[in-house]
Amino acid sequence: MTAYVMFRCLQGPDPADFEKYRAAVRETLIPYEVKILSLHPSFKQVEGEVPTHSLALLEFADMASATAWYESPEYQKIIPFRTNSGTYEAFIFEGFPPRPAMA
Repeated sequence: MTAYVMFRCLQGPDPADFEKYRAAVRETLIPYEVKILSLHPSFKQVEGEVPTHSLALLEFADMASATAWYESPEYQKIIPFRTNSGTYEAFIFEGFPPRPAMA
């Protein structure tokens, strides 16, 4: 079943450190056939008291693939570039099976 990785940036990012992350992260994703669904989009926060700076949403084939990517030595090596650049939350979660659109 499809799985997603979501990053929520609460503060930052510092441009210098984040650029190192941005430059390196693509290569870590390629072996996992990831779909980037949304990347630092324009958004409207409609609930919550903690302001959000930006969001990113990635789609993986399944939880095992999403977890394997996140825990891979290649990705673990570059996480400090992201976490040193700002304050982040990261989530891995499973999607629903395909369903018809709601009427």
